[in-house]
Amino acid sequence: MANYTVDAIRTVALVGQADSGKTSLVEALLHRSGAIPSMGTLERGDTVCDFDPLEREYRHSLTSALAHCNHAGTELNLIDTPATPTSSARPSPPWPRWRPPWCWSMPRAASS
Repeated sequence: MANYTVDAIRTVALVGQADSGKTSLVEALLHRSGAIPSMGTLERGDTVCDFDPLEREYRHSLTSALAHCNHAGTELNLIDTPATPTSSARPSPPWPRWRPPWCWSMPRAASS
């Protein structure tokens, strides 16, 4: 593993709407840099970032994934993000998010 100085490390988060090509772009960058021998596709379910069985079934990212490659002496850290914050494999909590845990048993204030 090569040692990189701080000025030779780049971290890039790919953020965008659904079906904008974030995962495909990561695949292309990894392939072009030589990190992977061939590009995966969502249709085949063999992309580097969508490795979870649910992600392969749904054909889109459910959680953020990190990949890295080297290009021209620069270490690239690539973060492939899901399209929306609700695209998470984790279930939502059953309580309202604005109520802290210490007041779960307290009644809600009447709305005006």
